[in-house]
Amino acid sequence: MIYLIIIVLLVFFSFIYDFSNLKGGEKLFYNLMWFIFVLLFGLRYRVGGDTINYMIVYDSMPTISELIKHGFRIGKLQPLWQILCAFAKSIHPDFVVLQIIHAIIVNTIIFKFIKANTKYYFTGILLYFLYYSFYFNVEILRESLAISFFLLSLNSFLRKKWFIYYIWVTISFLFHYSAIILFVIPLFHSLKLNRKTFILLISYFVFGLIISKYFVMILDSFHSGDGIIDSIRTYLDYKFTIFGVISVLLLYIVLPSSVYYLSKKIFKIESKYYVFLGFYVVVGCSISYFSIFFRFVNYFTPILCLFITEILHLLFRQKGILRLRLLVTMILFLMISSVFMKRYFTDTSEFANGTRWYSRWYPYVSVFNKKLDIDRERLQEGIKNKEL
Repeated sequence: MIYLIIIVLLVFFSFIYDFSNLKGGEKLFYNLMWFIFVLLFGLRYRVGGDTINYMIVYDSMPTISELIKHGFRIGKLQPLWQILCAFAKSIHPDFVVLQIIHAIIVNTIIFKFIKANTKYYFTGILLYFLYYSFYFNVEILRESLAISFFLLSLNSFLRKKWFIYYIWVTISFLFHYSAIILFVIPLFHSLKLNRKTFILLISYFVFGLIISKYFVMILDSFHSGDGIIDSIRTYLDYKFTIFGVISVLLLYIVLPSSVYYLSKKIFKIESKYYVFLGFYVVVGCSISYFSIFFRFVNYFTPILCLFITEILHLLFRQKGILRLRLLVTMILFLMISSVFMKRYFTDTSEFANGTRWYSRWYPYVSVFNKKLDIDRERLQEGIKNKEL
């Protein structure tokens, strides 16, 4: 029910401020939505599959004094994450303290990023809530911090202030190893999605399919115990079906390419972030044979969200389709939503009978009642047993 209330509020604010262009009170209500997001994700109880895993590990995490005395000792958890956990645990050992700090950092940066880059910021937050907020706030906790600090580096990237940029992405890397890709992208800062680029991407896609099996052989020569190597090996164990490959192509290549085309060629949107859509497509080309690239593409999803926001409003305002503009806008919105949200309804009966992927997040439980959701617990236990 709480999720529906938030959606209704965001749709209402989007309608009166973004679509109807009314003025007055928008800053107050925007801050109110930020506060609601922080409370929602900060005060949750065992909502999110990875959250449950983090809670288990958190019990053995050191406080600040213990960290200073004994140093970093949990191999797969990056240094800044350990420091953040130690800081939170020094305030109070309850995991909810870490959740609140995490929710404040992630949502403050994302809210500010959206507001700074589109005047339709309630629509932007609505898309963020529907598509990414659960994933960022209750699943990939370490990586969402890395993504947030990457967003702070964008102006430095665009101005080619590489020293400052690398400071930000080093912070990202010290939260999550997936940020290693951020050290490479400045080499391609002039990337454009044109005909030549697409030919190169097709060649890259074919080449990747050929060398992927040799990459696995090389990786197997390394010993286990290294956090990065073990993480890569885990992802390489995942194999796509033909339908999975098609879904990957649609979601990670066709969708961002279409957004790029509509934004640049049709609506001629002036944006400094086109290069990042290019990165999104390049990384997306790798997912079908290196599934670990799922993690890398996450860094560019807030930028994709911005472009989708602009496209929706430009479609709505097209004079040529005055009578049909609302219908066209809604159809596009529903198509985009179906692509992103299909995974929410994925059947997870292989892990726990009668469950779907949204069982990780629904129903919502707060720290004030701490009621265990049986389906969520069964699903998480099933996933854990499958991995073993």
